[in-house]
Amino acid sequence: MGVVYAAHDPQLDRKIALKLLRPRGRNPARLERGRQRMLDEAKALARLSHPNVVEVHHVGEHRGLVYVAMELIDGSTLTRWLLADERSRDAILEVFIEAGRGLQAAHEAEIVHRDFKPDNVMIGEDGRVTVMDFGLAQARGHAVGASATHATGDGSSASAASATTHAAVGTRAYMAPEQQRDGSADARADQFSLCVALFEALVGHHPFEGATADQRTEHMRAGNLVSASLGRRLPPALREVIVRGLAPQAAARWPSVAALLDGLEAQTDARRRGRVFGGVAGASACLSVAAVLVALPGAPEVCDAADEKLADVWFAARAERIATAFSDADVPFGEDTSRTVRRRLDRYAQAWQQQYADACEATHVRHEQSEDLLDRRMHCLEHARRDFEALVEVFERADADVVERAVAAVGELAGVERCGDVEVLTAALAPPQASGTAREVDAIRGALAQAQARESAGRTVEGLQIAKDALLRAQASTYRPVVTEARLRVGSLLRRLGRYDEAEQQLARAYWTAQEVEHERVAAAAAVEMVFLLGYSMARPEDGRVWSRHAEAAIERLADADVLVAKLENSLGVVAWAEGDYPAARRHHERALAVREGAPQPDSSAIAVSLFNLGDVLVRQRRPAEAQRYFARAMEIYDRAVGRNHPLVAFVLQGQGEAWLAEGDPERAVEPLSRALAIRAREGVRPGLAALTRATLARALWDAAETGDDPGRTRARARTLAVLAEEGLAAAGDVRRSELGEVRAWLAAHPAPGP
Repeated sequence: MGVVYAAHDPQLDRKIALKLLRPRGRNPARLERGRQRMLDEAKALARLSHPNVVEVHHVGEHRGLVYVAMELIDGSTLTRWLLADERSRDAILEVFIEAGRGLQAAHEAEIVHRDFKPDNVMIGEDGRVTVMDFGLAQARGHAVGASATHATGDGSSASAASATTHAAVGTRAYMAPEQQRDGSADARADQFSLCVALFEALVGHHPFEGATADQRTEHMRAGNLVSASLGRRLPPALREVIVRGLAPQAAARWPSVAALLDGLEAQTDARRRGRVFGGVAGASACLSVAAVLVALPGAPEVCDAADEKLADVWFAARAERIATAFSDADVPFGEDTSRTVRRRLDRYAQAWQQQYADACEATHVRHEQSEDLLDRRMHCLEHARRDFEALVEVFERADADVVERAVAAVGELAGVERCGDVEVLTAALAPPQASGTAREVDAIRGALAQAQARESAGRTVEGLQIAKDALLRAQASTYRPVVTEARLRVGSLLRRLGRYDEAEQQLARAYWTAQEVEHERVAAAAAVEMVFLLGYSMARPEDGRVWSRHAEAAIERLADADVLVAKLENSLGVVAWAEGDYPAARRHHERALAVREGAPQPDSSAIAVSLFNLGDVLVRQRRPAEAQRYFARAMEIYDRAVGRNHPLVAFVLQGQGEAWLAEGDPERAVEPLSRALAIRAREGVRPGLAALTRATLARALWDAAETGDDPGRTRARARTLAVLAEEGLAAAGDVRRSELGEVRAWLAAHPAPGP
């Protein structure tokens, strides 16, 4: 929720730690909740004055963001301290007893921590032990902060929908059963967390087994401790003290943390209290966001298989098959596109492997991440791997249409960096609990990945059939969120195929059902699709703008919505362009460009689209010189990505020609328009586009004829192009009706020259 700086207090000439709220996303309500949480954390800490609790010096606001000035602790988290060296049982007990004193002081001030874990305990170089991160604290039975919060995997939290709803907060691996069940937590919940962490430190193993976080929770609720044969053994008397604190029923635990600590002290040599603990590695400004950033030397090699996890998806032989397929498609841009696609797929695979390794190491090597969050990260990476595989399978059987769309299709793969974003992961819908349902849902999502890959690559008819089959399977399941995902894909494919009425029905149903089941990502995506469909494709701009408000509301509830924000702004820009509202169109396209350029992993193909759209709007605003700068930047991107013969290049060339015409320089317009026509005439599959270029080139040639050597011949050629344009636009039907009228009017005003 925040970023922490090491700072200097000039008034008292001391080093401090300065914690500043980090704004996330565009949601004012979320920002206000975070602001309130930080204020409440500061207030909670200010009520405590104890050597085992981190000290707050001051709390204030800077440019609307809350900051907390706290003592700077030079030292290490308890997690790092345990890893840095072999620790004796007494040394571990003494550290935990000191930390327990901090919890005891909080409880005496009527504050429940609710997120005690080794990462929230600091050991200073002077041996002082302090408890920190009271951002999830609970006072007098009420959650501190503006609203309840959901559990994350790593100690951070995501806002719940209602301040009145009880919700589990904290880190699941250390959370008491009652806290996981309904969010209720008193001092006995902190006691349970302390005993989990202590057992783990002493035995070397979590007290409750489980291959998954859910299985571990089941054992926790049943009180099924791990076998004594696992890990290091505990003396019976000490084990009895800790096991009582791990009782699944709060009433069966120690009456207070103080009573627990008395039991622990009886098991160690009290004379060792106060010793300076050695082996603390490095000084760090660690507060509620403390983390170990570098794996320790000699860490177990349990996370070295990241490349193997993708070995059956992306390998040299498959890359060569794709290159051959692109070559066999026999398009002039095939070789350039093949090189770009290979480079981008390599980069995506590398990013996936890095995320996989980091996820594994965060839990098993650095011990800074819970098993629950690891499960979520791996689930996210599995989805990304499946989408990646679906796309490369399409590329292996590429035709000309697939090659044309290939670079953009790679850009449409969801970025794997989201699989490391805690806020994104914890906001995701929980998968179905029943194993049979979970397997069926995974199969349905696999089919939807296949449909999306075909949609991205231009095989829409094939993709639609796959998506429809997936929708039927989804409707037969008991998991409604996957029904919304299937409807979204069907609706998107129908829109691309021009079946607008059917698309509207499916997308609207996807949106409203997603709202019911709180599948915010589908709701946002469906609403954005509706903006373009209604506002532009179906020429219902007011309806499109109504849906834009639905889209904005859904986007506000997402942690990572850059792609959808850019798509929404682009759609609104196109709607405004169609209405002739060019100032509004420009504003929307500028916003889309800013979002795309500022993305963590910018997609150059999407950036080029925004650049072209801005250039096109500026031409219509009679600002051709500015337009040319945008067209030039778009051309640079396409030159690098797909070469000079790609159909996308024809759009930019068309724009450049229109800009020269607007500047009153038809002679300079002829060259880019002639190149655009050469590309579009070769395509043959979209005669409407070639007809538009012929019409624009006819105007340029006619106007340039006055300064040429043979005006009559040039104008005759212009007339011939205009007639061909008329035929092509007429064949395109209603979609080109306005352009057809313009060409016919031009032909009437420019009769054929005499002999």
